[in-house]
Amino acid sequence: MSFAKDLLLQAKYLLKKEPKRPKQASLRRAASSAYYALFHLLIDSCTRFFVKGQHNENLRKLLSRAFAHGEMKETAKSFKGGTLPEHLKVAHSCTISSALQEIAEIFCDAQEVRHLADYDLARTLTRLQVKDLIDRVENAFRQWESVRKTPEGPVFMVALFAGKRLKR
Repeated sequence: MSFAKDLLLQAKYLLKKEPKRPKQASLRRAASSAYYALFHLLIDSCTRFFVKGQHNENLRKLLSRAFAHGEMKETAKSFKGGTLPEHLKVAHSCTISSALQEIAEIFCDAQEVRHLADYDLARTLTRLQVKDLIDRVENAFRQWESVRKTPEGPVFMVALFAGKRLKR
């Protein structure tokens, strides 16, 4: 099983760990794990797209360190709006499907919840909020399987990796 899927399973486990009164620590770690599941799913797809072959696993791991959370979120923001950013239109004229828009939106939302879970102790998370996040991330997993194989998939992956450097 992939690391991303393991993280998603971890999130589900932590969500249900205390059936009656979930601890904030469990809910916060579940939310964080859900975000990281999607983050690592996208990074794994990107690195496999850029570096082919099983013998290049160490190179893919090295490349994965070059992805930046903030830049990925900025890229996702531009895609969730439904129009391809101007600087990417020279490479491809594809439209952004509703599935990719949703994946991008889920990524942005999950990152925001992860920040709240990890840094804002004044806010309380509910099991329902975290379950909704996990369900949405799980949906993004399913949708990504088809989106990554479309013409827009590689455009998104290149944008996730290169971010604002493509605007030069």
